[in-house]
Amino acid sequence: FKRLKCIQSADLLVYSGAGEVGDNNVFLRQLLELAVAQALGIKTAAVNQSIVIHSSLFKELIGKVYGNMYQIVVRGSISESILIQSGVDKNIIKLAPDSALTKEKIKQRQNSRKKLIGINFTPKTSFNHKQFKAFINRFESKGYKFEYVTNEPLGDLKVRNLLFRNFSVGFGKYFTDYNDYSKYLSQFDLIISARLHTCILALNSETPIIPIEGNSFKTKELLTYLSYPLNVISHS
Repeated sequence: FKRLKCIQSADLLVYSGAGEVGDNNVFLRQLLELAVAQALGIKTAAVNQSIVIHSSLFKELIGKVYGNMYQIVVRGSISESILIQSGVDKNIIKLAPDSALTKEKIKQRQNSRKKLIGINFTPKTSFNHKQFKAFINRFESKGYKFEYVTNEPLGDLKVRNLLFRNFSVGFGKYFTDYNDYSKYLSQFDLIISARLHTCILALNSETPIIPIEGNSFKTKELLTYLSYPLNVISHS
């Protein structure tokens, strides 16, 4: 009841999903809350999302709930197309890559390189161990070192430990502040990452990235919108 009273007191309810929305119970719960707010006459909006839905049921639901929104901001044209195909009016959809991107670049980009490469795989990432070992050996022969970097330390803990045990990839530092994390990423010559926000915060620090798709098309649509010159590597 406390949450319902809070919604009733609002002039605008803005839903910012954690990166993407998809065919799951969490999004179903949020759709229900948004529908309740709309039934109460509250204006609703959605920002900073990729629309990763596949089932006809969720497409029907998103068409009804998102179709009644004041405005929707998504990361790229793939999400926009899914919304339009689900019955959402194109005129209420706007494209913006991600709220973590900033025009203010990290000023501490280090000119003297440390021959350091930051790397991240996630539990959803598949890779060939033999080929990856050859990749690591090639760069180590040229004096490079590897550190594991991530904006999701708990979610990536098992992968980090695997890379440390099998490939001697060093433990990187963890941060709770995104500015500190961007400054940390600025010391690397290159970031290889399946975490979208590690890629984004590396770009904020003007560190080049090799992006790996972490979930469906989320990274692909964002970097396509930004005209990033490298293709996103498939995660499987």
